[in-house]
Amino acid sequence: MDSAELAEYIAEGDGGDTYYQLLILDFGTDRPAWWACNQCGVEVDPNAGCPDHAPRDVPGLARAECDNIPPHAPVWTLDGEHNGYGNPCPQCMYTAVAADLAKARKTDRCYHWPWRRWTATKWAASWAYRLGVISGYGLGCNWGAGPCATGIRPTRHQRPYILGASRDTWRCWLKGRHRRGAEVGSGFCGPCVPWPCCGSEQVEHADGCVEDAQRVVAS
Repeated sequence: MDSAELAEYIAEGDGGDTYYQLLILDFGTDRPAWWACNQCGVEVDPNAGCPDHAPRDVPGLARAECDNIPPHAPVWTLDGEHNGYGNPCPQCMYTAVAADLAKARKTDRCYHWPWRRWTATKWAASWAYRLGVISGYGLGCNWGAGPCATGIRPTRHQRPYILGASRDTWRCWLKGRHRRGAEVGSGFCGPCVPWPCCGSEQVEHADGCVEDAQRVVAS
């Protein structure tokens, strides 16, 4: 909606009785985008609303107490001391928590050895895991210090990968004597457990499978 359409909108009384704000787009002008009241068409601050038509006192509701300058977008909650700590502005609460977290990231100390945070350490742990040298590792976040390589498990645990291939792939090579096919579930591939009715090595039955056609008809 542009300014001309807004003027027609207000003249015809299309705003109704409910207050809301309209985004006006006047491209190619000094004011390409602004907000207007749907009742009178004046430009308004979206965080404050129209001074003449925006609801101020709603029975049963109370406006959140905002200490920010300029104030955040208005938020209305149930009136009364239902929560036991007043009616604070949720955006102010979020900003305060974010500030505390940012401060903690700068001041909290990581007690791991520095080499655990090296990029080379994480790269080596990743390759050791893929090659089967270790059976697993983790990355622990330590605020501003960055994630540290933690929880390195030795090879006495079952290794998900061996020489860059998963254990399921090795089972296909050594026991099934075939290349790894399409994953069909529970770690098995299509060549490991083909459909007995049609021999399909995919999740779906083969085209023209009689059993699949009977199942569709029965359903």
